[in-house]
Amino acid sequence: MQKKIQQLGILIGGYQGIAIAFSGGVDSAFLAAMAKKYMKGNVVLLTLDSDFQSDKDTEHAIYMAGKIGLPHEIISFDPWSDKALVKNEKNRCYICKNKGFALLCAAADRWGISTLAHGVNTDDMSDYRPGLKAAQEQEIVSPLVDAGMSKVEIRQASREMGLETWNMPSQSCLATRIPYGECLTREKIMQIKHAEDYLQLLGFEGVRVRHHGPLARIECKAEDIEKISSPAFRSKISKALQAHGFKFVSLDLEGYASGRMNRML
Repeated sequence: MQKKIQQLGILIGGYQGIAIAFSGGVDSAFLAAMAKKYMKGNVVLLTLDSDFQSDKDTEHAIYMAGKIGLPHEIISFDPWSDKALVKNEKNRCYICKNKGFALLCAAADRWGISTLAHGVNTDDMSDYRPGLKAAQEQEIVSPLVDAGMSKVEIRQASREMGLETWNMPSQSCLATRIPYGECLTREKIMQIKHAEDYLQLLGFEGVRVRHHGPLARIECKAEDIEKISSPAFRSKISKALQAHGFKFVSLDLEGYASGRMNRML
């Protein structure tokens, strides 16, 4: 892993300047910290803010940018203006990323930086991620992939660097909670936001609420399944999610798995 980190440092040090698509999560925080350490030119962190992200995610990105100590800009992104995007077909992620990267590239240009990087890692390459095609088309660089770093290695290296994100649960776009082919609406996104915020308040980190019309399907960590389905939580969770518009509340017995909705393809 140390050889990979050294290679990453060489890659980053070769840029004249770099803008990083910054969520404040495990990958982008590690990339930002490495850029601060090895970059000789300008570094700026750019965060997209839209209804598809939790408010807590944006707040966390601001917090982590301050902790790392790099310039940071929030860019507003309105996903509802694109009819093809809200149709939520299997290329939704490509359309969304294409528009989002265009906004980030424009922001990077305003900072006088020609290179935009994102924090995709080698594990991301094995799933269905049409957003990666958008990144390639817009020549977004992926230093973590080029250095051959996996998620486990990034977490380990982050821990050794003292980054508090090392054990942070994975983040993801809220639109991924809605099955392909079902139109995205603000109402659905808000239902998901409120439901997940409530579950996180109860102490269930890394939880997902998949939106199947009147049914909420909860995915939590496998080790939390017994707790979340216990009498102490079952009734209050059902009532809370029903108050947010769901008619039925279910628990996925497999537990959380990234990219679960891709099974529908």
